[in-house]
Amino acid sequence: MKLYHVSYRPIDHFELRIPAYRLFDEDAETPRICCSNTIENCINAKPERTDFLDLCIERNLPCVLFIYTFEVDPLDPNIVSPKELEQRGLVPDASQNQEFWMCNRIYPYEESIFKITKAVSCGKGVDKVTLGPIESIEDYCFVWLSEIYSRKAQTNIDPNMEFPDLICNMEMDNIDIKSELLKFMHNGSTPVFDDYFLKREPKKG
Repeated sequence: MKLYHVSYRPIDHFELRIPAYRLFDEDAETPRICCSNTIENCINAKPERTDFLDLCIERNLPCVLFIYTFEVDPLDPNIVSPKELEQRGLVPDASQNQEFWMCNRIYPYEESIFKITKAVSCGKGVDKVTLGPIESIEDYCFVWLSEIYSRKAQTNIDPNMEFPDLICNMEMDNIDIKSELLKFMHNGSTPVFDDYFLKREPKKG
């Protein structure tokens, strides 16, 4: 059985851990890796669901997705099924997004990188995403933005959690986001991004 874990930033290595960002009624004691059976379910299971993806699609900004594919044995006791997660009260809505947990050991995996070119919404989630190739280094702008300013701010600035509000705040201040992103890609920083990412208190994680 194939299970997927997706991220808006690259993952250097996996380790069993309690996610810093999780739903308020999720278990906070069991180290795990959260996976699902489709890319769409992985996105929908994120705490902020499709906020970052919606932001990118609506404003024609690049949304890069790092996809980690695990080939697992569904009968392995280290794999906790959606049904079991719900029965044990670990993730009350695990069946909704077919969430699986990998516990105790980590399966080998393959990494693939794509850009989301289209998304079809369904209620508060996404029904289908279309993946395309990375076309230029500019496609990585949000990846590098998050990584560089996380180092500068000495905290984790997560695109899924932080960027939607930040980008909307910049737009309210009449800032040309695309122009600033190009400056950032050439210079590694801009005064505007310094102000928004360094002169604030991002969520810890």
